[in-house]
Amino acid sequence: MNYITVSGVVLTDDICPSQVIPNLEFIKTSKRSLGGKLHTDISDTKQTLQIVYDMLEKTSFEEVMKIFNKEKPDPDGLEVTYFDIPYRAWVSNPQALVGRNGNGNGNGNGASSRKFVVDDITFNPLIVEDGIKWKDVTISLVEV
Repeated sequence: MNYITVSGVVLTDDICPSQVIPNLEFIKTSKRSLGGKLHTDISDTKQTLQIVYDMLEKTSFEEVMKIFNKEKPDPDGLEVTYFDIPYRAWVSNPQALVGRNGNGNGNGNGASSRKFVVDDITFNPLIVEDGIKWKDVTISLVEV
């Protein structure tokens, strides 16, 4: 089971994120009637995704930055496949989730595959005796 894959690269070992936080962003249109009542319609939704690393070594940080390449972004976006089911549910009964598509955009095993662009990358450098480490690295992605 791959937890998260970005453009064909499986994020494992030293570059496995501490957290992957999916969320929905609602695209709304609002109008006021002549009587002053506000009418809000949800016209669409976009998936957002935060990939969080608690701590990265220098080489791991460089590898993660290369994968998410904010300097020269891919105009088509990054193909990100991640599991949109609770990890606890997978551990307690993995067979019950086989074949589940979630939002209809999955590959049959509970995974969701979507195109994202990098919205923001934040991190804190941490100077240690043997060099530099990167703390609280957060990569924010928005669905294309």
